[in-house]
Amino acid sequence: MSNTEEKKLYVQVIKKKENEYEIAGISEDRFLWYRFSDEFCNIKQHKNLLSKTPIKSAIKSIKSINGTRKIAVKLDGNLKREYFDEDGNFCYKDFSLEEIEVCSVRESENEIILTQKIKELESRLNTNNEIKIYEVEKKFVLGKFDKKQNSSEWFASYELECSRHKIIESSQKIEALKFFVIGSVEDWYKVNLTKIGLNNWSEWKKSFLNVFVDKGWTIVRRAYSYKYLNGSLIDYALAKERLCLEAERGSTEITRIQMIVFGLPLEVQVELDREEITTITKLFEELRKVEDLIKKNKILNNSNKKIEYSKGKIDEGKKKQQHQLENLKRPCQMCQTLGWPERYHSPTECRNKELYATKKKINLTEIEENLNERDDFFKIDIDENSLN
Repeated sequence: MSNTEEKKLYVQVIKKKENEYEIAGISEDRFLWYRFSDEFCNIKQHKNLLSKTPIKSAIKSIKSINGTRKIAVKLDGNLKREYFDEDGNFCYKDFSLEEIEVCSVRESENEIILTQKIKELESRLNTNNEIKIYEVEKKFVLGKFDKKQNSSEWFASYELECSRHKIIESSQKIEALKFFVIGSVEDWYKVNLTKIGLNNWSEWKKSFLNVFVDKGWTIVRRAYSYKYLNGSLIDYALAKERLCLEAERGSTEITRIQMIVFGLPLEVQVELDREEITTITKLFEELRKVEDLIKKNKILNNSNKKIEYSKGKIDEGKKKQQHQLENLKRPCQMCQTLGWPERYHSPTECRNKELYATKKKINLTEIEENLNERDDFFKIDIDENSLN
């Protein structure tokens, strides 16, 4: 090991988890291998090794868990000082490394390869273990098609569910479709069984979209005219976005944001900053803030109304009290009429009400009698004149 430039250090790296790698062994000649104790296995502790380009490349190339790579790096002075003692023995942080027999290394590699093979086989078995056709109705997260839905949207969802449950063959897709059509759509299904059969999925798709696609403007009108009336702002925004996607599946996020905001009341729109809201998620965050603000303002308005109502009652009481005081300062008109001036009390509390009412009645009767007499006089005078 006198000439370090010609020497190489061999490192075996293993992927334990996502973004977690360990050093399974280290060697000078690829025959004798040494391993670190468990506390020093993590490759992040070996910064000198991590700085080497071959090590970085090897780590990037390992894709599967328990995948391994053996890499040779030039044994420079830094690596020699870090992994060898003065006598040229492998060590790390003053701890001697444990030697691994070649057969054990091969056994461990074989175990890793076997584990990978088993996982691949399990994956294939899971793939082949497709959902049984009669179970699709329970397994699929999809409602039945009755022509009320957006046909292209619904059909795309159906195909996604087929892919998710590993229903790949045309015949399987066509058979499964019969569980999701109702009403007059069932007649279309039966006709297509006769015309197309069970082998041409692309023809079934073309037929479905040609027959049931909405070529009018109903969906577009619904999306544009849908506006917020009351209730939750978030619920409104979710419903509006769904309608926008039904009208135009490929619509941009900015377009959907504008459509949602357009349907909001003006007082809510002014609370939303157009430059800051660049994603639907951000829009929902801002709508939650506005919703909380509206709730707080409603509470304040209700409390203000209560305060105004109580103030009104107090003011009304004060006015009544002031009116009573003013009446006490004036002499009673009823007593004054009856000939007792300078009696100060409220007319409502006067003890001479009945006497005053009687006298008033007598006076009114006298006035009526006088008027009647005068009317008779006028009548006589008119009769005499009429004789002339």
